Amino acid sequence: MSHRKPSTPIAMRELLDRIAKTFPLHAPSSSVCSKRCVGCPKKMLEFLDAEASSWQAQLAAGREPTLGELHKLGKTAARLHRVFKLNSLIA
Repeated sequence: MSHRKPSTPIAMRELLDRIAKTFPLHAPSSSVCSKRCVGCPKKMLEFLDAEASSWQAQLAAGREPTLGELHKLGKTAARLHRVFKLNSLIA
């Protein structure tokens, strides 16, 4: 009854799904920009969307991410999540 960890491509797909569900990646700028911001949420979303899109394309092409790459994207998403909470853009 041992539980195997998912392969890195599966783990990356799961992370990309969580990012898509958590962040308003395709929200209009007017809903993301406010008068008081910590950082620039619009630019952060553009960056995260570019990273996620790049990984989706790489996975579709059969590339397997390393654990380091998976960790890096997860850490980036966690940092941006904190900033978005500070800006009251996500719960």
